[in-house]
Amino acid sequence: MRSRRGDDLTSKEAIPWVDEDGVLRRAQAILRSTGNLRLVGPTGTGKTTLAHHIIDEAGGHLYEEQLTADTNRWDLLAAPTLKDGSSVVEPRIILQWLRDTKDPKVPKLLHLDEMNLAMPGVVGLVHSLADFRRNIYVPELGETVRRTPQHWIAVSLNPSERSEYGGAIRSNIATTRRFLSVRLKFLSIGPETDLLLSVAKQDGLELEYKSARRLVEWANKTRTEYQEANLSTPVTTGNLLDILALLKEGLQLDEGVSIVA
Repeated sequence: MRSRRGDDLTSKEAIPWVDEDGVLRRAQAILRSTGNLRLVGPTGTGKTTLAHHIIDEAGGHLYEEQLTADTNRWDLLAAPTLKDGSSVVEPRIILQWLRDTKDPKVPKLLHLDEMNLAMPGVVGLVHSLADFRRNIYVPELGETVRRTPQHWIAVSLNPSERSEYGGAIRSNIATTRRFLSVRLKFLSIGPETDLLLSVAKQDGLELEYKSARRLVEWANKTRTEYQEANLSTPVTTGNLLDILALLKEGLQLDEGVSIVA
């Protein structure tokens, strides 16, 4: 479980972000108006980065969890645990998020990544928070916890991982009805090439345009193969930035490419 708040956030300056299609503005509008955002896109297109940017821009608190096929509702809500020889109920990330009410004007974003892996119990929990009910009952505490307008939810899913779908594949219509969607795609060749050159310049690296362009074109080929199910993992923008980090450590370009490949 990962819970991040306020100053713990990675700043947007530390995460390169190129908003080629204006998705940040649309995502912000969805959260301010409905509170429920669905981020859809292949791995590496920036869904998690976008969630960080949204809450960073809003100056709010981020609560973030990556779901797996084994995640259950109690992993997210509350679970009994032993403490000093006694059983106590430990609040998990969703309960922590709902209890964050000290400053009613500050947005609190719950980001649930890999929603396509969620089992039915988890999907039902999220739906009860995202529809008109906007509350959950915690039987271990005998408490009903309510969501405020400043408690935002963003769920992310990767439609390319069809073989890994769990309960959410049977709830797509219900989830879509509750969450307005923003679709993300990989950067096009020109903007991604410019991003590599910009980061290289900031890091004091000598990177020729031809080399940056070749890296991006190689990455794009792997993304096409990934989306056609011929590769298990594409080369992402983050991977290309990893290559630049390796160059900064003194490795040659072909060595960095070989490591990522």
